[in-house]
Amino acid sequence: MLFTSLYFILFVAILFALYYAVPRKVRWPLLLLASYVFYWFSGWQNLIFITVTSLTAWAVCLVMGRIDEKAKVSLEERKDTITKEEKKKLRDETKAKKRRLML
Repeated sequence: MLFTSLYFILFVAILFALYYAVPRKVRWPLLLLASYVFYWFSGWQNLIFITVTSLTAWAVCLVMGRIDEKAKVSLEERKDTITKEEKKKLRDETKAKKRRLML
């Protein structure tokens, strides 16, 4: 499916109408599904690409969530004894870990 084709324009028009017709919590999955459909029509190699990309992004987000949870637990455990400098250092370390993961 080419961006300049009539099929693409029809696809986007239908997607646009569906996007505003469905509840807000369904909009993100609808856009994800539409992306898969678009890449499926443009070639199976592209479908493999978006699938791998989606799964990788999902896995990285899960790991980043775990990093945040560990930092929160650490802060809660030492809430009464931690200094502002130690708290800032822990937040900076957490941010650095997440940035390395993003790279």
